[in-house]
Amino acid sequence: MRKLLLLPCLFVSQALVANELLWTDVEPAYQFRSASAKVGTYHKARKLKLNSEALIERLTSTSKSLLEGDLIELPLADGTQMIFKFEPSNVMAPELAERYPDIKTWRIYNPENPAITGRIDIGPQGFHGLINTADGDRIFIDPDGDDSEEIYTSLSRRANADSINNDFQCEAHESAASLLAKPEIGSPETTNKTLSNPADSLLTYRLAIAVTGEYTQLFGGSKSEAMAAIVTTVNRLNQVYERDLSIHLQLVANNDDLIYTNPSSDPYTNEDASAMVDENIININSVIGNGNYDIGHVFGTGNTGGLAFLNSACGTYKAGGVTGSNSPSGDAFNIDYVAHEIGHQLGASHTFNGHQLNCSAGNRASSTAVEPGSGSSIMAYAGICGTDNLQTHSDAFFHSTSINQIFNYTRSSGGSSCGAVYEADNNKPTVDAGMDYTIPASTPFMLTGQASDADEDALLHSWEQSDTGSAGGLYTDLGNNPLFRIWPPVPETSRFFPALKDVLKGSSSIGEILPTTTRTMNFTLLTRDNNGGVAQDQMKVNVINTGMPFAITSPNTDMTLSSGQSLTVNWDIADTNVSPINCSSVTIKLLEDNGNMIELVASTANDGSETINIPAEANSLIDTHLMVACDNNIFYALSQGNIQILGGAPILSANTPSITEEDSGTRNLSFILSLSAITDENVLINYEVTDKSSDAVIQRGQTFIASGSRNVSIQVPVAGDTLFEDNQIIELAINKPANAQFVNGSNILIAQGIIIDDDTVIAANPDATSTVRSDTSETTSSGGGGSMGLFSLPALLLLMIRRHGLRIRS
Repeated sequence: MRKLLLLPCLFVSQALVANELLWTDVEPAYQFRSASAKVGTYHKARKLKLNSEALIERLTSTSKSLLEGDLIELPLADGTQMIFKFEPSNVMAPELAERYPDIKTWRIYNPENPAITGRIDIGPQGFHGLINTADGDRIFIDPDGDDSEEIYTSLSRRANADSINNDFQCEAHESAASLLAKPEIGSPETTNKTLSNPADSLLTYRLAIAVTGEYTQLFGGSKSEAMAAIVTTVNRLNQVYERDLSIHLQLVANNDDLIYTNPSSDPYTNEDASAMVDENIININSVIGNGNYDIGHVFGTGNTGGLAFLNSACGTYKAGGVTGSNSPSGDAFNIDYVAHEIGHQLGASHTFNGHQLNCSAGNRASSTAVEPGSGSSIMAYAGICGTDNLQTHSDAFFHSTSINQIFNYTRSSGGSSCGAVYEADNNKPTVDAGMDYTIPASTPFMLTGQASDADEDALLHSWEQSDTGSAGGLYTDLGNNPLFRIWPPVPETSRFFPALKDVLKGSSSIGEILPTTTRTMNFTLLTRDNNGGVAQDQMKVNVINTGMPFAITSPNTDMTLSSGQSLTVNWDIADTNVSPINCSSVTIKLLEDNGNMIELVASTANDGSETINIPAEANSLIDTHLMVACDNNIFYALSQGNIQILGGAPILSANTPSITEEDSGTRNLSFILSLSAITDENVLINYEVTDKSSDAVIQRGQTFIASGSRNVSIQVPVAGDTLFEDNQIIELAINKPANAQFVNGSNILIAQGIIIDDDTVIAANPDATSTVRSDTSETTSSGGGGSMGLFSLPALLLLMIRRHGLRIRS
């Protein structure tokens, strides 16, 4: 059995601890984990050894240096490490925390990318870490299942998605419906407004969690060990509930009175959810007192499953929640099971629209069935609906439909009658889903919105379909059913429907099919600020079945082209040029496999044919596709087959930098030289810097862009002064390299930089742009590869004399 105890402060310097290595890989880095009843079985994981004393000192020391601060490094599943800022998360009531000083919890975020967040805790069950990445993955750092001291695994949820068993079943108990009426969410067809939760307040519920004797025995047999397991679960629940709903769950002061150690004498019928839900209401009211908690739940083991009263928090049936599993810890238990059941207690119903196995009619909620098949959000049924399954487990976020339900219940209905509301120093984001559109059926499209945040928080976004209709239809457009699944939030406000990778392959992913009927689809753009602020806005996509899709007819085969070559593109307009779609013009682009787009034709008539030229910048590209997209709409078509574009030397270009002069000292003006494509050899560049104003150091030199790279910078020193003068132009002249070219084939590229004089308010010169000069003069090169230019002491002295108005007598 593993225990991490919070020892008295060690008599070592903080600098020494900061330099101690917390995590050491155990060879091999990736290996198969053995099964563990407590944490489940995973296949691919990084195994590490933890320096627990150094970890505890790092987390609990009150004498951190200014350089270190509250920072800790955590191991990611891919073999790297990441730095995190940490702060206490207060899962236990203060009185409870005093009795269990060895159990501590924190929330974490990455200082460089605050969208990467998570939770960590330490206690008798060891260290536990959860990291939510910016791209929707979840990394778990937990004790290894073999009970060896200080051995941990770091694993990616995404990499192990198919290896986690899910035998969970949930039944939302609605027998109290006459007392606790379920609020219905507004019909998406009639809703077109921005909704949000109150980011300026945090709602805290007192949570009472009881556990059966079987649960306690599984985690070691003592109350402290069971309490540590409960705290880990609640800490991870709070990461979701605080982010999506601005709701914090805190264990009541005497929650340890609900921890039972003897299976034969506890007041619960383990593995019988129907009996346990009634037993729990009676027991928690008796032990804790009806007025001393807001939500109650009980954890069990075995095939207990899940059962909860809808809309029960704060009411008569507020302890009506049960969750039990053979492996009552880890992501499957915490998210698929506990977060799901507590979601019911807070007002959320099921969101899946499937009808196979557990997604059958008895469990489906028709008014909120907004996810295709099994669904994938917390209130869906991922992994337990047979052929309707989108994936094996739920993702750790709520659908906007569930957020609206919980928001309505907890802020303006029965759930608002208890709990404590605390002021939060946060502004909610603003979001705009854009206007409504009309598109042809069987045609891919892309939705793009806008979002901002007054606090400049790192925002994450998700586009979600919000339609309810006929059950089933995972592979068929029934005319009203949801067609597109929800994906984890991402930093971008755009989404391709279906996923671009599938359109490029001419395939489809489960849970994403194009509409084939004339219908209206309702979409929500949901934006999270990762600090409890959530905003959402709705828009509509009207679909017209024109009898054929908007599609490119040629070229549609693999081909090889060259820069400068012309090509005729043909497409079926599918009656999109007339009412009600009214697309009169299109743009034509070249789409790279990484999503980068090169414009070929800015705008041309939507008449089904256009001849395009491959520009010089589109060279040395593979796996590209032609895209024809409506100018004033969201739909598009892609050519099938891969297009490879051969080119000559890559294009060399320069930016137009600017810098504020300031009153004294020297600062660098940075010119960035870039290639349009990488090469397998160095690109040698001769250059000269000229400055008629004498603000900068005149220099000439030589540098290079290394093979396999695209960029290099040239730094030009600029001296500050207090003289009143106009903004100044610095010119960088570059001779054409032997293995690169300029846009129009000229031999010299002239790039201009701006020195902005801050002694008076003078607008920057609008004519300062990168230009190409067609003369063939050459400059004298000096220095070796990678030099940043050569200038002498006399030149610097002359610069100082000219800057300060000094005179030299002959």
